[in-house]
Amino acid sequence: MRLQSHGAACFSQFIPACDGNVRKRSETVQPVSFFRVGGRTMDLLTVAIPTLVALFAGLAAGYWMRKSIAESKISSAEEAARQIVDNAKIEAEARQ
Repeated sequence: MRLQSHGAACFSQFIPACDGNVRKRSETVQPVSFFRVGGRTMDLLTVAIPTLVALFAGLAAGYWMRKSIAESKISSAEEAARQIVDNAKIEAEARQ
């Protein structure tokens, strides 16, 4: 089908192709674009997969850091408690 100059109502459902032929809009399927980065269209999976990997890596690193900080605080608190008990025993023996 060739593009004709009359019948402007038909242009709403047809788009011109590079070769001069006219195709229906449903025949020209475009990929789902999510972002335009550097003049390049990126589809949803190109963005979603690295984002999810980074999210899970960040969650794992955050969990590990929180766990190691909590363990070090518990360890230093136990050491301080031992020191207090030892000092109290020494003072109690000195008073007797």
